[in-house]
Amino acid sequence: PQWTNQGDWRKRTHECGSVYNGNTYEAWFGIGCNDNNEIRALAFENNNLVGEIPFEISFFDQLENMILKNDRELVGAIPASLGNNLNLRQLGLYNNGLTGPIPPEIFDLTELVYLNFADNKLEGQIDKKVGQLTKLRKLILDKNEIQGSINVMQLRHLDLIFLGMSHNKFSGNITAPLRFLSELEYCYLNDNQFVGSLPPEMGLMTQLKSLTLDRNNFNTAIPKEFGQLTELSFFTASNAGIYGELPSEVGNMVALKTLNLAGNQITKIPTTVGNLSNLQYFYFYQNSLKGNVPQQIFDMQKLEVLFLSTNQMSGGIPSNIINVKNTLRQLYLSDNILSGPVNTAVCALTNLEVLFLDTNEFSGPFPPCIGDLVNLKQLYAFGNKFEGNIPQTIAK
Repeated sequence: PQWTNQGDWRKRTHECGSVYNGNTYEAWFGIGCNDNNEIRALAFENNNLVGEIPFEISFFDQLENMILKNDRELVGAIPASLGNNLNLRQLGLYNNGLTGPIPPEIFDLTELVYLNFADNKLEGQIDKKVGQLTKLRKLILDKNEIQGSINVMQLRHLDLIFLGMSHNKFSGNITAPLRFLSELEYCYLNDNQFVGSLPPEMGLMTQLKSLTLDRNNFNTAIPKEFGQLTELSFFTASNAGIYGELPSEVGNMVALKTLNLAGNQITKIPTTVGNLSNLQYFYFYQNSLKGNVPQQIFDMQKLEVLFLSTNQMSGGIPSNIINVKNTLRQLYLSDNILSGPVNTAVCALTNLEVLFLDTNEFSGPFPPCIGDLVNLKQLYAFGNKFEGNIPQTIAK
């Protein structure tokens, strides 16, 4: 065979037993067996597998775990005959070159707790029989070309903790199924064609730790019920069709470490964001924010990256930016209408590496003390109304 790993196929001991062929003892790499020497596991990774998955795998009626991953030359359809392997608990066929629809027979595998078909070229729709997989905990279908509405997928019958559907062609709204997934911890729906509103019922998904909704076609505000997601640490919904004011209840999402709502039409950040004491990454560029930079942002004393470029904010830089002097590494304020002198409190940000002040209406002399920021690697300040020369402390 031409696969990469052939070791372990000729040795005297193996959990499947060994077969003497006249010269050597043969055993099998990537194979696991039970006490009766019946095959219970297949696991091949980065192994230069070529061709299609053979239907004969369905003959292994004691097979519990099957993982074939990271072999792009493993092509063709997923065999419908895998639906006969009724003892399967884990089925992972990901990062391969598989094509075609997911056979409905796969959803007859009612012992499955883990199903991962991510990063292939699968298409078509998900059969409603998926609702039969009542033991399933992880459903991972990211990076395919699967389409249709998730409302017909009967997700309400599943007890999922992980749902990965990103980078597909799913469409319609997401109201009906998600409200029943009260145990869900990780939900990835980004890069699809979802529309409509974000349902308030998503606030019932109180176990959520990670939620991605980026690059969809919603037409919605953030429901105030999102404030109930107190375990959520990673929330991104950039370029997703979100508008209006961010509700004050967002301040209750105290586990947040990353909040990315860039590329939307959000008009206001509530003062309660100051309660997000664990937030490190705050992305709000390309929105419709007006008025002063909310000073409560700088009450978030773990803040490392603040990205507020391309809005319509006015006024100056708040003096209490000094609150994040030990943590802030990147500050992006470009393309607003900020004015007045640059607040010298910026010079206290000793760990600052990136400072974008360009395309505003800052005036007066440029603060020489910015030259004392020894960690600064990028500084953009063009397109303002500064007076005088570049300070020597910066020019050096």
